[in-house]
Amino acid sequence: MTDTPRPAALDLSEADELLHALPAGAGPSFRESYYFGFYDPVADIGGFESFGYRTLKEHSGSMVTLWRPGDVSAALDLGGALTEPGRYRVGDFEAVCREPFHRWDLSHRGVLCRVRNAGMRQPVENMRDLPSAEDVDVVLDAQFESDLPIAPYERRQSYEHIFSECYEQIGRIRGTLVLGDEKLELDCPAVRHHAWGTRDWFSDDEWNWCTAVFSEKDATGFWYRRRGADEEVNGWLLLDGEIAPIAHLERSIAHDVDESKPLPRSARYVVVDRARRSLELLGNVKQITPAFFRPPDKRPLLHWNDRSLVRFASSRGEGWGEVEFISTLPAP
Repeated sequence: MTDTPRPAALDLSEADELLHALPAGAGPSFRESYYFGFYDPVADIGGFESFGYRTLKEHSGSMVTLWRPGDVSAALDLGGALTEPGRYRVGDFEAVCREPFHRWDLSHRGVLCRVRNAGMRQPVENMRDLPSAEDVDVVLDAQFESDLPIAPYERRQSYEHIFSECYEQIGRIRGTLVLGDEKLELDCPAVRHHAWGTRDWFSDDEWNWCTAVFSEKDATGFWYRRRGADEEVNGWLLLDGEIAPIAHLERSIAHDVDESKPLPRSARYVVVDRARRSLELLGNVKQITPAFFRPPDKRPLLHWNDRSLVRFASSRGEGWGEVEFISTLPAP
């Protein structure tokens, strides 16, 4: 992959941590998204809490997933307008911005659907139809905290169909998670993501979004996109606490054959930043909870997102990542 251009860095204020007003001329595809992810090696559990908001439609949605290899607990919730600044509640999940760019409180009080001995790829939409599905009570009380600067994605015209602005931040999750009759103490590195803009899921043939965390000072995040022969990467590399934009990415994905979509099993990435620092990542996919999107104009397409928990090895030690392997396919 060739080196990337050098657009201007983001210029953000504390107000940019919160939901944005609908820009002039923006349509129903304008969307804002927040993700919070962690993996605690002591508790041996990973979590991914996300919510999105479509401003024009006043429509919100959240997905909460707790991962263990072969054990998935998840819920999808839909809601309406999010009107309280800095306090966002969708279904049983709530995220509260206590201090912009430093602290968020996260909570979930409700029931998730749990499937033990789940397959490698377990769609959330049909979990309740499985014979092994069960309801499990979940209480999460946790804080995301960070003293690190944000890790920005660069503004580029070639990414305007994905986001107008996007940034991530490495920090730490601390708190408690009650999963059924288990009570787990969480204290581990974590990542959060915030993006907004007019999002067209169907403009590219392939995406690969990855965040990989090895410590609070060593991590990377990138968004690879391909349309035909045109491919590009945008993202950041954090080494020894110093962040720099990514200039180059090598990637190879190993798949199993699947009748619907190739099943990702492992990934190798080599990330090089503009300071010529590099990091090689070798990842094994542990669990996948796919998400599916269809175009509003009824085109016969399916945006298939294999959202995955991945264990990584690198020169910075072992770590974990949330990786999305995304393809636009003909609808079945």
